[in-house]
Amino acid sequence: MMLLVSAFLSIPFSGITHIAINTINPIKVVLAIFKAFFSLSFKFLKLSSSLDILELFS
Repeated sequence: MMLLVSAFLSIPFSGITHIAINTINPIKVVLAIFKAFFSLSFKFLKLSSSLDILELFS
């Protein structure tokens, strides 16, 4: 959650004019980063849960 807040706070300081010119691109990049992050976190959750199950049976 703090990462999300800091990302939004850093946007005004990274150059409003640059973002105003390239509005669509940064949004697509941010969405792609979040999608990749969430898919990775879900994979790690699945991996850790499957490892826990394996430990129970061993």
